[in-house]
Amino acid sequence: MFRLVSTWGSPRRVSGEELRRTVPLHRLGSATEMAKAAVHLGSDESARAAGTVLLVDGGIGALAY
Repeated sequence: MFRLVSTWGSPRRVSGEELRRTVPLHRLGSATEMAKAAVHLGSDESARAAGTVLLVDGGIGALAY
């Protein structure tokens, strides 16, 4: 399977394995992990969170391209 990825340039096709190697956790997140983040934001546990961005991206958002 190939995905289109753009990192400061034209989109290019990369394999799932290449994408996994790019992510600092070396794996792609599951739908369950994404859902847990959304449920957390909708719960009372996040009542004090204001003006916060919750990155659920395996650490790739912290990389400087």
